[in-house]
Amino acid sequence: SDSLGHAIVQRLEDECGVVGTDTSVSFVSDMSTSTYLAVMNSVGDLHTAIADMSALSRIPIPPPEILREADILVMDANAPVDTLVEAAHSAVHSGVKVFFEPTSV
Repeated sequence: SDSLGHAIVQRLEDECGVVGTDTSVSFVSDMSTSTYLAVMNSVGDLHTAIADMSALSRIPIPPPEILREADILVMDANAPVDTLVEAAHSAVHSGVKVFFEPTSV
């Protein structure tokens, strides 16, 4: 059970008014939501960090029927390179603009 993932979706619905999460959010049965903990020093610089980002390896490529309805595709650049390339190629082929968010590359 991914209680953190379900809590995030619930907050998106309750606090942000996001609708359609029942059809647009997928949970992977054997994965938990990625987590990251940063420990900062006394001047605010990163001292150490620990993360579980294994779920990023399971990011799906949007199907063409979804991409055809999109104006843009925003991709977290922490996904596997093969996934990024295939998703970007599919998006461009569908006339969709692609943006990368290089969080911690």
